[in-house]
Amino acid sequence: MQVSKPAGGLSFDPIQRVVWRDGIRIPLTPKAAAILSYLMERPGRVVPNAQLLKAIWPDAFIQPEGIKVYIFELRRALGDNAKQPIHIQSISRRGYRLVGPLAHLDARKSPTEVIENVDLPGRKNELQVLNACLDEARNGVMQIVFLDGEFGVGKTALVETFADGAPPDVHVLTGRCYLTEGGRKPYYSVLEALGSCRVPNFQRFLARHSPTWALQMPARFSPEELTVLRSQTLNMTPAAMLRELCELIEAISQTNVLLFILEDVHWADSATLDFVNTIARRRHAEKLFLICTSLPAGSLPTGHSHGIIDRELFVKSLCRRIELTPLIPAPRLTGGTPA
Repeated sequence: MQVSKPAGGLSFDPIQRVVWRDGIRIPLTPKAAAILSYLMERPGRVVPNAQLLKAIWPDAFIQPEGIKVYIFELRRALGDNAKQPIHIQSISRRGYRLVGPLAHLDARKSPTEVIENVDLPGRKNELQVLNACLDEARNGVMQIVFLDGEFGVGKTALVETFADGAPPDVHVLTGRCYLTEGGRKPYYSVLEALGSCRVPNFQRFLARHSPTWALQMPARFSPEELTVLRSQTLNMTPAAMLRELCELIEAISQTNVLLFILEDVHWADSATLDFVNTIARRRHAEKLFLICTSLPAGSLPTGHSHGIIDRELFVKSLCRRIELTPLIPAPRLTGGTPA
């Protein structure tokens, strides 16, 4: 497949998930592209956060903070500014609105310069490493990869492209860690990932191996089942909750291939980091492939928990590390802070 390269101006290609700005091709992550498409279908209208969450993440529980990450990405790509928006306007405590000329743009269909379509240009080697790790996990050898890189280098684009191309037998679970207080609640990103789990008989796994975690997802159970689960979780300790989580993942991955993605673990709460550390050392989750994206260890404060765990697991050969570097000098993009 081929796409056209506009000579100038600003346009969005929803099929290729690319913004063209002044002749520069700027790839978007799948979620960012989906949000932009959704806003472009409703130009000038305020789209509430709840509506965006339901449309883009229909089967997962995501906090509104999750939208801000992708709005920030879109503003960088569009050359927009949160304080003086010309494309995407934040409506305080409500949602977002597409304003200005972008509301009238369509994907360019008449080529001026034809280029070859590549799903993620410049990341072929990294995708090959991830695919090799997935093959190992499918063969029953647990894999853990720390994907390190500075802000904006393309960590999310890489893992989302990889996840989108996963075979049908691979169950993808994705959670994101947030700097905000709400996002640092114990296991928030893990709960986000498990909330979208579509593994067959998942409720049965929950009830049998981790009743405490089952209670975190009450919509999956009847009132009678919840009463039984509560009776099994009296005086539950944090250590027991961690053990249950590990046993749940280990039980599922005996017969199901799990691609478990935790993004921005440099912002993870201590409970989530304990999970990563413990599941790596237990080595019982046979068909698990866990990917953690993070800032490089050198960019983290001295003594940061994630940096310590990363180094210890790497030294003990319990994980692999992929370090992403910028592909080319980035174009000058404006827009200082997330919405």
